[in-house]
Amino acid sequence: MFEKLSLQPAFNQVVEAIEMKIMRGELSQGDQIGTEAELEKQFGVSRNTIREGVRVLEYLGLLTRRKGRRLSVDRPKSNLMSAQIKRTLLMQRATYRDLVEYLSFVEMASIENALQHDNAVLFSALRENLTQTRMSMTEPETLARLDMEFHTTLARATENAVMVMAYEPVGQLIYASTQQIFEKAPIGAQRLYDAHRILLEALEAGDRDKALSWMKKHILDFEKGLLGVGVNFDDPVTSKYWIDKEH
Repeated sequence: MFEKLSLQPAFNQVVEAIEMKIMRGELSQGDQIGTEAELEKQFGVSRNTIREGVRVLEYLGLLTRRKGRRLSVDRPKSNLMSAQIKRTLLMQRATYRDLVEYLSFVEMASIENALQHDNAVLFSALRENLTQTRMSMTEPETLARLDMEFHTTLARATENAVMVMAYEPVGQLIYASTQQIFEKAPIGAQRLYDAHRILLEALEAGDRDKALSWMKKHILDFEKGLLGVGVNFDDPVTSKYWIDKEH
């Protein structure tokens, strides 16, 4: 299945060789690629090299052990990929300006796209989120998480895999930005609740113009909230409020 490597490789060359076949579609989810011993013979490298490469691929979610020692191709876990992107956003020092500009495009697309699908499940999830928000008006950390979940749920309703994968890690930036607003400007909690309530009502009514109009107002209010607590838009989003675990 795999060709021998011309040089005694490091384990990352094994990772790249297997990953490439998966990316090219030569290997699909569920396909078995054998045991570590069989891979050792195919690649012509030591068992330790194979073992280290397999560990990386298992961590990435590309390989799994379903039956005994035999390895098979798996699908990467979305939460793992999101976590990796979130760390990259932090290390790349994404700014508040980057975030607002991104939301100005993506949130509009989420509204447009969500209105084109059967949204019974979406409305139920957003209604529950709204109920929890109303009960958490004096809890900045909880409010920030619920705000992040509201918008992430809306993005998922588009049923667009690319949009969902792009948006979920950005939810971390939203969380890190809004928590400081709720801490320093208590009025932000009521404004958040009102905006989410009206957005949901517009979506349920299929009122495209109202939904788009209120999303624009919501983003503008978010921008004003950041200015109100003294944020410099060219500064990186603070890591003080970064979530260390998945919710």
